[in-house]
Amino acid sequence: VYPLEAEIDYLENFDEQLAHMYLNPKVHKSKEIKDEISQQNSSTLAMREPSDLPFRPIISGTRCPLKRLSALIHKLLLPFPKKVGSYVKDTWHLLQILPNRVKKGSEIISLDVVDLYTNIDNQLGLQAVEYYLDKYPELANKRLGKNFILDCLRTLQENILYEFNGAVYSQENGCAMGKDYGPTWATLAVGYLEETKLYPRVRKILPANEATKFEKSYSRFQDDTLIINEDGWKKETILDLFNDLHPQLQFTSDSSTSALPFLDVLISINDDKLKTQIYHKQTDSFNYLHFGSNHPRHTKRNIPYSLARRVRGIVSDKDDRIAEYLCLRKRLITKHYPRKLIEDAIIKAENTPRADNYVRNNHQKLSCQLHHDISDDPSQHIGRNWSRNSKTNFQGKH
Repeated sequence: VYPLEAEIDYLENFDEQLAHMYLNPKVHKSKEIKDEISQQNSSTLAMREPSDLPFRPIISGTRCPLKRLSALIHKLLLPFPKKVGSYVKDTWHLLQILPNRVKKGSEIISLDVVDLYTNIDNQLGLQAVEYYLDKYPELANKRLGKNFILDCLRTLQENILYEFNGAVYSQENGCAMGKDYGPTWATLAVGYLEETKLYPRVRKILPANEATKFEKSYSRFQDDTLIINEDGWKKETILDLFNDLHPQLQFTSDSSTSALPFLDVLISINDDKLKTQIYHKQTDSFNYLHFGSNHPRHTKRNIPYSLARRVRGIVSDKDDRIAEYLCLRKRLITKHYPRKLIEDAIIKAENTPRADNYVRNNHQKLSCQLHHDISDDPSQHIGRNWSRNSKTNFQGKH
């Protein structure tokens, strides 16, 4: 079953523009920048262009020919990542699932996939999506189901075109950074490998109860994995298990028995207690919006409370929270925020139960209305859409 005429019209008819690629500097990865920060102790640096500054390529396709189709597929796949056992939605979700206590001598392990998006080949991505569509058919849209989603994903993945530095390129494999469905594509791809390869291998080398514990001991946010190792599993063995999942996926690891960052949380172990704090990267300039800036007043007045609420939600120890509030107060004063506004925000946040910070609005709206009934099969319109896209007047292909 395919979209109705009105939906086809929405997907096709808008002001199109070829996507373009830009490079996002990974400032926190540069050792030269971090060295200068420690020497200059300033929110702005005077230095030569660093020679070790890496970049993340982002494809901006907010008006590209397949943008609306990409957004539609993203919405149709949204329910499925929650069914991945290791899935972490965000920081607040992580804080909900972390244990309060662990065995003495436990180890924190983090794993990271090198260039995950571009290394998920189309075959793996499509297999993963089909796997979850088959496993949880009740989550699929009743009309725009499995075949439609897979056909659209093939088209989207085979038509990643973008302009960079005056030339037009086609990405031959992997998912482009910037695609609406990219995070879900990545989550499902690794989740599929976990369920079909990792878990069966773990069950072969560990007793049943330990294998089950291993599966429940780690959490993953897209390409970042966190493992609370309470049973002395060897980090090298864990890393080998993950690196054997797929020839194109390479995992790196870090570990500590004291403290390790994951997302924006610094997780530490003190005896048998697990403690969380806000993780500030060395390159964080804390350059908050100035109170005298020309922005709506309600926006500026809400910033102290939003920041204080983040402290209340993430920092588990009260003494650590007091220290973080003091730092926050100092930073906001330098941006000319009224002292009373800051104090009221901190008091309000501290008096809010910590668990209340985890409540988020999960309501999702489709930008294109999906009708419940269909009287014909307008698949010929879908074909027209693809052919029109292929005739776009590009300057060249590299």
